[in-house]
Amino acid sequence: MIEFKNVSYTYYSKFYSLYNFNYSFKQGNYALIGEDIEGPLTVIRLLAKLDTFYKGEIIIDNKSLKKINYKKDFNVAYISANPKFFNNKTVLENVVYPLKSRGVKKSERNQIGLSCLKNFNWENMANIKVSSLSQQDLITLSFIRASTRPLNLLLCENLSQIFKDNCEHYINIINKIPACIKIVVSISPIPNYTSLNFYLGSLKLE
Repeated sequence: MIEFKNVSYTYYSKFYSLYNFNYSFKQGNYALIGEDIEGPLTVIRLLAKLDTFYKGEIIIDNKSLKKINYKKDFNVAYISANPKFFNNKTVLENVVYPLKSRGVKKSERNQIGLSCLKNFNWENMANIKVSSLSQQDLITLSFIRASTRPLNLLLCENLSQIFKDNCEHYINIINKIPACIKIVVSISPIPNYTSLNFYLGSLKLE
């Protein structure tokens, strides 16, 4: 379980994207919905440790987020709207890179990578250079890379505009990722996916 206890975060003076925010995320799928996505985006950036200077407490499984080592204690994947890859390397090489950094043997990580590509019907893309892929393909590749290991937490930036013409495809991709908790930021509701939709707007301190 993930608990936010009186969490506040400000990007600059008198503007709070989160202010005394309290909420518990239990096992399941969540979408943080709103026209203004600063608040929802702050939630997942804090959980990914991309933003760290917050007030209040964030507790994961009864342990402070600040004391959790994501490489040892908790498996997290963060899906960005602008993912970064090694453009001069192949799809397979990029998929297995996180496994390499975790010390998995080459033969084993290639086997895992090919299995994940097959699960997404990407087995024919294994030897294609990443530099030739579209933005939507790159995001799909991010999900494939995330699927190479069981996750405790999957975090997704707002991707609704990128997949606006194929929401069902987007949902199917997310559902293929093994994760205990999935939190997605969106500017519009995601049908047939979430157990919860709620709004987190930005708050100005008067």
